[in-house]
Amino acid sequence: MHHPTDTIMNINISPLSSNQIEQEEVVSIQSTERRRPGRFNVIEALKAKTFDNGESKNPVPVVEECLTPREYCLNIHRYESLFFDPITERPAIKHELQLLATGLKKVGNELGKQPESEILIKSLFELMDLSSNEVCQECLRIYSMQTFLYSHLNQFLREADHSKIKIYGPFVRLLCLCFQHPSSVEVHGITVYRGMNLSLSMIDDYKEAAKNSISYRWSGFSSTSKSQEFAEFFDTNTVFIMQLKKIYSRQKKAIDISDYSQFPEEEEILLRTGVEFTVENVNYDGKKKKHYINLNVYV
Repeated sequence: MHHPTDTIMNINISPLSSNQIEQEEVVSIQSTERRRPGRFNVIEALKAKTFDNGESKNPVPVVEECLTPREYCLNIHRYESLFFDPITERPAIKHELQLLATGLKKVGNELGKQPESEILIKSLFELMDLSSNEVCQECLRIYSMQTFLYSHLNQFLREADHSKIKIYGPFVRLLCLCFQHPSSVEVHGITVYRGMNLSLSMIDDYKEAAKNSISYRWSGFSSTSKSQEFAEFFDTNTVFIMQLKKIYSRQKKAIDISDYSQFPEEEEILLRTGVEFTVENVNYDGKKKKHYINLNVYV
């Protein structure tokens, strides 16, 4: 099979370790615990959609475009039937890794973060001949790394910047593969937490949302924690308390990535892009000076 020539060739990798790129916005607690305020505190506005009892199958539009089947690319829609053929998918996975490496090299140069992009590219090339199970585990580890990738990926999804689909589309497809892969650890029926700094107008939006029967969704992949103490640690004015309610029988929309994360102490539960939720109520704790927003999240 002949693949397009949009691949990486002759990239020199500096002898750096991923630990060298974790220092920005990482807070050390004692000697074994690190916490990153920036990862869990991303502000995203409410985006309303008609309430449909959680039965909508349509992804966020820019994600739908990323997932539209293309020659040589992963056909994520097939995985809604939980069909995996390692022999068939290996060339497609390898091609996605090559496309992603190409895009990250370009972004790293534009941002002046070549050391980070080189580490990411090196990690991607190490996955080329691995099984889909191993690729998924490593993609989740790469997503958890303290690099520009996860923040710029989610910025792309929030802004629906179609001009960057070629750069970030491969990672969207790979992460969606991770969610649907049989090896991923689905999570539901538990409470997860996320701290944010919201403006008063945004908090008012959530108060209004609690009064109606409309479901909302976040466009990006959302990082949450099983630990309320972790979510409340940083100096944020808002904590989301999210009840994960299972309604989708053939899709996974919340997975536990703590076993693969470079920061396992964060106890991260990752929510898939476009996850739907309703707002139950908004309360204010004057002693803690925090708003607590209770959500039902449909996974």
